[in-house]
Amino acid sequence: MFFVPDNSEFMADNLESLKDFLKEREDNSKWVTDEDGAKIDDVRFKPINDEPICVPAEVEKLKNAVVPKFLSSEEAYVDSMNCSDMGYQGSSQMMFIKGELWPVGSSAVKSILERSGIRGDGWDKLRDFRPEYLSSVLNKLMESSKGFVCVLIQDDKVRAVNSGRYAICPATYVAEETERWIKNERPLAQFKTGYVSHEYAMWQIDLSAYTNEVLGQFPALASNNFTPGVQVYLSHTGKSSVSIRPCLMHDKAIFPLVGSIDCPHIAKGSAPERTLQMKASVRNNFGLIFQNMGKAMESIEKLDSIQIKNAYGAVLRVMKAVGFPKAQGMESAEQFQKIYPDVASAYDCFLAIVDASSFVMRDFAKDQRKLFDAADSVGRAAKMKWTDYDIPGDFSW
Repeated sequence: MFFVPDNSEFMADNLESLKDFLKEREDNSKWVTDEDGAKIDDVRFKPINDEPICVPAEVEKLKNAVVPKFLSSEEAYVDSMNCSDMGYQGSSQMMFIKGELWPVGSSAVKSILERSGIRGDGWDKLRDFRPEYLSSVLNKLMESSKGFVCVLIQDDKVRAVNSGRYAICPATYVAEETERWIKNERPLAQFKTGYVSHEYAMWQIDLSAYTNEVLGQFPALASNNFTPGVQVYLSHTGKSSVSIRPCLMHDKAIFPLVGSIDCPHIAKGSAPERTLQMKASVRNNFGLIFQNMGKAMESIEKLDSIQIKNAYGAVLRVMKAVGFPKAQGMESAEQFQKIYPDVASAYDCFLAIVDASSFVMRDFAKDQRKLFDAADSVGRAAKMKWTDYDIPGDFSW
């Protein structure tokens, strides 16, 4: 294996380069599963020395030990340190599994919390106080647990610690299914952009060539220059599923809508059998894209029939509720208030949040994570119950 830092990101502007990168990641990884006898009560944690000056000697000592085998690198060890004074904010932990010792990547923390039953603030508190205390607590919780685990080791670190029922679905397979779907079902579709981090992979497909087919029954969306798209999202951490989400595109932005077609990474049988089930479900779900897209568009157009009496305040409240960036949200809301000082439809309120995304694109043009998060907030705003936020009086964000 070779080392890739926790905060690394990759962008692709075509499907081939995305597939090549995903293939490289998979070639630089391995899974330890129930097929290998990986039990949760055998998992153990060990603290990482938080003194940078001691790292070379510490890593050399680990490499020279017969058991457990430390198969990682000095770079991965340093990247996992928790030493804020020196700019390191890693997990502070190494994990022992089936005779091997690996640094824990930041992306694995959430799944370890799920396996152990502790909360994120508990992890942070123990990590920042004494990493060895965190190791001790985790070890006791793992020892008292039952069942198997499915562990992803990639780029010199543990990247995910999932349950024994986890169904592995390679990202390369999902990318290939995307390519197959475009070729066989929607040949005029265009790959828009792709993004990969240790937490998730995501890519977006432009379906504007099929605007009449998708939005022909939704004149309001068509008249506001929306076009359809689709987003494919997958993760071995966090939201652990393969999700296909209908999207609305506007200008250069693409907004994934609530109502995704999800395929959770859970199945029955052996690890290979679970993978086959997962692959079959993913392929089947690609066939449901246009069916679900119509339902998503219909729910947005229905917003036009909902009257919001305190429109400005409702826009602000919804923006805050979906986690939209404050400065850019306020800028759009103030422009919206000049046009709709009192009453507006929920659809007009939604358009104010769509407009706000252009300010996020202006101010954070190179921050892809920020742009994706803002677009996701717009999509969630489309499904909010706007009448719940139609409240008289001033609102302080």
